[in-house]
Amino acid sequence: MFLDNIDDLIPYIENNPDCNIVVVKAHDCEILIQSLVRNINGKDITFFTLRNMCIPENMRHKGFFKNVVNTMISTDRNIMFHDVVNDYLKDYFTKMEYTHFIDVKNYHKLDCWYIEK
Repeated sequence: MFLDNIDDLIPYIENNPDCNIVVVKAHDCEILIQSLVRNINGKDITFFTLRNMCIPENMRHKGFFKNVVNTMISTDRNIMFHDVVNDYLKDYFTKMEYTHFIDVKNYHKLDCWYIEK
């Protein structure tokens, strides 16, 4: 699903908990959430994955990211945050006891955190 308004993201996930891909592209915002399969400890696991998130400065530190995370978790799916580059988020996911996973893409190591339900 392609959304052109960031305010539509959370209601869309709430109303479509089994969706496979959501793309938000609006003004200063870009978000990609999709279903991905990763082999972890010899087991293929399907994740509802936040892969890319760039939100406008005026929306930062106002709870938007937390609301996206909580909405994704409420779907009762395995959740992954893929290629996390923000040190604050790395600390947050570690503190919340999410499992750290290193994915490799084009020989680059990507820090990921996940919750398996």
